[in-house]
Formats: sequence, C-alpha cells, structure tokens
Amino acid sequence: MQMPQGTLIFALMYGLGLRVGKVSRLCYKDIDLERELLVIREAKFTKDRLVPYGSRLGQQVIDSLAHVETRTGTPQPDDPLFSFNAGRPVYSCTITQTFHHLAMQHPFPISPGVVPPRLHCLRHSFAVGTLL
Repeated sequence: MQMPQGTLIFALMYGLGLRVGKVSRLCYKDIDLERELLVIREAKFTKDRLVPYGSRLGQQVIDSLAHVETRTGTPQPDDPLFSFNAGRPVYSCTITQTFHHLAMQHPFPISPGVVPPRLHCLRHSFAVGTLL
C-alpha cells in the first residue's frame, strides 16, 4: 500500500524516535536500504549516528522512494527526502502544524485539563515503548 510522504514522516518519528528537525532534514544519501538504516547527521554533540529500522518501516521507505521516482525522476543524493519545493526541505513548523491539524480532526476525547497531543509526543511514545 502506498504511504503518503506526510504519513512516512510521522511513521519515522514514532518508529525511530526522531526529532522533527532531524526528520525534516533527511536527504536521500541518509538512507541505506541495504543495511536498513538511516544516517542522522550532526545529532547531539555534532556527531552522526546510525539508526536501524525494521522491515515494515523499510518497506514504507522503499514504497515512498519508488513513488517519488515515478513522479519526479531519480533524486540526487543531497536532495531532501521530504520536500514541497524541489531542492528545499519541508520546514519543521509545517510538519508540526500538520500534526496539530490532524490531531484536532480526530474525534478522540480529550479530558478537561489534559493537553492535546503534540508532535513531540511521538518521540515520548517511542521512548516509553522502547523502555517497556
């Protein structure tokens, strides 16, 4: 099943615990399909880190890459993975606003005094799931 790129952004954030700024700056060269991992460049302390992903998320990445290739041709290694304008990555605030908009559209109840879900909650959910 084809996954829209916006959904892939949220899947990467939740599935790998990525921050919004890191996922927005991913480039095609940051994906290693053979070893099933992402290269997160200049993470904490300006060091690169390797983040492995499983076959399910890997298939979503492959499907998204194939979809982009059929629409726009073969991307260059330095091209942003997520972009509305060729050559420029999607802004972090655009991802955050999209998440907020989608969260407000869903009819799940939010109890009085409880803050609605925020994009960073995906990272927290990843961390809790990993610890459990």
